[in-house]
Amino acid sequence: LRANNFQTWVDNLDSQRFQTDFNIEGNSSFALPLIVKRQDKNLFKRVCSELEDRKVEYRIGTAGGGNQANVHFL
Repeated sequence: LRANNFQTWVDNLDSQRFQTDFNIEGNSSFALPLIVKRQDKNLFKRVCSELEDRKVEYRIGTAGGGNQANVHFL
């Protein structure tokens, strides 16, 4: 079920704005990544606002990896 959810998520992202070329073979992710291709402060704010309006929990950066201090355009 997780793999199906992940595939549905990726299939419905705008590949011009968001990364969609994930290697999902064997994936059973419990989180759905949303990676903006180009720095766009307004898009970032709109996405966060939409998630909050729909009461969807999200995290900026990646839990347990990545450089969250690098989210400098907030």
